Amino acid sequence: MANDKDKEKVKFMYQDGETVLCYHGPLLYEAKCVRSEIRNKVAHYLIHYSGWNKSWDEWVTCPRVLKYNEENLKKQQELLATHGTSKIASKIKSNSRKHVNSMLEKNADLEKLTQEERENKKKKQKVEDSSDMIDNYKIQSEIKIKIPQDLQQILFEDYENISNNKLVSLPASKSMKEILDDYTNCKLEKKFDKNIITEIVEGIKDYFDTAISCRLLYNAEKNQHTELMKNSNKKPNEIYGIVHFLRLLAKMGELLSYTFWDEVCIKQLVFYIEDVIMYLNEQKSSLFTSKMYESQSQR
Repeated sequence: MANDKDKEKVKFMYQDGETVLCYHGPLLYEAKCVRSEIRNKVAHYLIHYSGWNKSWDEWVTCPRVLKYNEENLKKQQELLATHGTSKIASKIKSNSRKHVNSMLEKNADLEKLTQEERENKKKKQKVEDSSDMIDNYKIQSEIKIKIPQDLQQILFEDYENISNNKLVSLPASKSMKEILDDYTNCKLEKKFDKNIITEIVEGIKDYFDTAISCRLLYNAEKNQHTELMKNSNKKPNEIYGIVHFLRLLAKMGELLSYTFWDEVCIKQLVFYIEDVIMYLNEQKSSLFTSKMYESQSQR
């Protein structure tokens, strides 16, 4: 912390509680200056991005913060046109199948090389098929997506349930589509751009529909999946619920690592995907229940 002499030398450009614009990646976002401090004789500002979870709050210095005025709002729109998040979001929507297929092709040789190791794992596990899902719960790629501890625990309990000869009850009482509809409404109430949120949400659903049968199921669930899809004209995101949705989010870092998008694009997508995860974490008490599973003998 600075002493009184330092404070006299350093001028704060922004006041506590002031609405500002702040750079996050290449774009400018509306934010609030929560408080300010002097560190190493430099003014630092604690920034909260309007509408975003507090986990995104960060300390920044002047180069990243701009006054909230007509000139800078125009700059914000110019940056959006150049690096448009809607354009970035549309990539996740339009290319999901290609990226999942690319990942599968690149994983094929690796799976062959590690088959002996996988077979050894099977002998030590209660469920024969766990080898094709056991790594799903850790982000293995360079693209890191944060999964809160509570949600990681839910993923572990999911694995334990499958190991104990249980399956997720389907169709889900609340589908992934309905969960994302609620998320969309929540964001629109906070004045988020409708086109951006819609593209992000539709893209996540496309990823799920493409990945569900090849990346998100244990072997014990595959017959259940075949029966469900054979007797339904609904998409998987309209049948499956929070458990399988969370499995997808735990794999998104890996899925995105098989794209050829630039760093700016990936950073913006991760920003939104992690916001979805934070929303699920906030709603976990109503979304996750012990009644989501049933014994295979009950089916």
